[in-house]
Amino acid sequence: MRTKLILDGYNVVHRLPAVSISRQSALETVRAKLVAFIRDWRKKTGFKGEIVIVFDGRRDVAPPMSQHMRGIKILFSEYPETADDLIVSMLKK
Repeated sequence: MRTKLILDGYNVVHRLPAVSISRQSALETVRAKLVAFIRDWRKKTGFKGEIVIVFDGRRDVAPPMSQHMRGIKILFSEYPETADDLIVSMLKK
């Protein structure tokens, strides 16, 4: 079985100074910074498993389909489901 790293995207963003978020930061830019940070981490550590980053979906916007950015899978929960809910359901499978 291949190792899978599942991250709650916005929780990670709020804890990493390298991917800091400000009121002026567009969410898309912040997400791209996080993907770049995780990609660099993967290179430095040699992590070979699958990486999935899950973000909370928004009430006023339909969630995009899953995406792959530089080998990292990006998912959005479907409101009112949270990223935490989606991660728990992924772990139960």
